[in-house]
Amino acid sequence: MGPSTGNFIPEGDLSTLYNTSAQGTWTLTVTDNVVGVGGDIRNFSLNICVGVPLSVEDEDFETNTLNIFPNPNDGTFNISSSSPMGVTENTIFDINGRMLYKTSRNENARILNKNITVSNLESGVYLVQIVNNSNKFIRRIIINK
Repeated sequence: MGPSTGNFIPEGDLSTLYNTSAQGTWTLTVTDNVVGVGGDIRNFSLNICVGVPLSVEDEDFETNTLNIFPNPNDGTFNISSSSPMGVTENTIFDINGRMLYKTSRNENARILNKNITVSNLESGVYLVQIVNNSNKFIRRIIINK
């Protein structure tokens, strides 16, 4: 039997890693579950895939249309707009681009006034992204507990 190559999928759901701190030491375990075949790992590589880089320069909304307050905050803050937004998707990313929180809501008939509580997040800098059908808004927030 020749060497095994290719892409392998994890046995478990990786969403269990959401809201996990990126700080510290991570351990990756590779297990050979084939019975009766000996061998060793001679070469191994791991590609980490992340989404499109986020930047506060990606802002498309007029600056007076959308507000996030208070900032800094303790993990509870408000997102408000001065005009109806339609369907909005609110996402929070850590500074490394990992998605930590996501919610969607239809705001067609009224202005956006959403209270968000993310008490499970540690103190630090995060990016809040609000997207509707035609605009994207990214703002940096500071959580200080």
